[in-house]
Order: sequence, then structure tokens, then C-alpha cells
Amino acid sequence: MSGHHITLCSYLSRRSLLQGISATVLIPSLGIRPAQASSLLNTIEPEVSTSPSLPIITSDGSKTTPAALATMPLLINFWASWCPPCVHELPDLAILDKALRPEGMAVLLIGIDNKPPEESEEFLNQRGVKVPLSYYDPTGEVVGAVPIRAMPTSLLVQKGGKVVGTIVGPREWSSPPVIEAVKNALK
Repeated sequence: MSGHHITLCSYLSRRSLLQGISATVLIPSLGIRPAQASSLLNTIEPEVSTSPSLPIITSDGSKTTPAALATMPLLINFWASWCPPCVHELPDLAILDKALRPEGMAVLLIGIDNKPPEESEEFLNQRGVKVPLSYYDPTGEVVGAVPIRAMPTSLLVQKGGKVVGTIVGPREWSSPPVIEAVKNALK
């Protein structure tokens, strides 16, 4: 077994959260066929915590909390403009959001740049990323409460605010197996 396979297996055995999604996006880069990866989609184990109730703001200055927005299931993605993997996955997150909306689910983007929210909003606009739930955490309070180990990080939050998983690192959010895994985790 190569070092990549050992690393992946060690990672998955240590991190029981969202093994299916992690494997689905990591395995293709290791040369494993998608059919093999799809069987791992059913191995997601729940995490028990709640969505953060600290304030996030819009580019116009209005405030809310991730917990208050959990009136529907959400994939909460923490991103930053200084994070190349974050920037790379933003267009896929917009595609995921469009796929989730008919199911009564959504993507919530939370920018963590230490700059005014309107600058982060302009950053998204320049890249054509349109996600209706785009908020910002310029003070870092929400990120400190999660806590974020690496960027990007996403939380799967069921309706009512129960966090059922954490996804660390970038993903191909627009791939059909990942979209289906997200939908299933949020139900």
C-alpha cells in the first residue's frame, strides 16, 4: 500500500466525521475509481454540536447568527481571500447551493478576512460567485468558536442548528456524488 493510501486510511480512522465525503474527494486523486468511492458515502458518522450563535454580518452591516439561519439545513463554509483552496472551491459552492435550494437546503458562506465585509463581497462579485447567504466574520469570533483547524472548513448543519459533520479542506462540491452525500447528511 502506498504512503498516500496509508495517510488516507489513517486520516479516515482518526476522523470519523464525514468519511464518505472526505473519501469521495480524496480517493480520485489517489487513482481509485469513483464507483469504489461511492460505496463510502454511507459511512458518515454524526458529530454532536450546535451551530454557532455568535454574530456574523452582511456587506450592508446587518447582523445575524449561523444558528438563526438554521431554519433550513445548511452547509456552512468558512473561506478567506488569502486561502487559494478556498478561492478555488467558491464557484463549486455556488453550484452546490443551486443544487440544494430545490431541496429546501442552502450553502452559507462565511468570509473570515480581517477587512470590511463590503471588500469580501466585492471579492466574490469579481469572481461571479453568487450565493444568497454570504456573511462575514471580520472579528474572528465565530471562527474561534468552531474552532477552525485548517482552511477551508465546512460544517453540515441540520434544520434547527444541529451540526452533523465537519469537512476540512477543499472539495469538488459540484460533483454529483458529493452533492448527494451533502443532501443525505443534511436530511
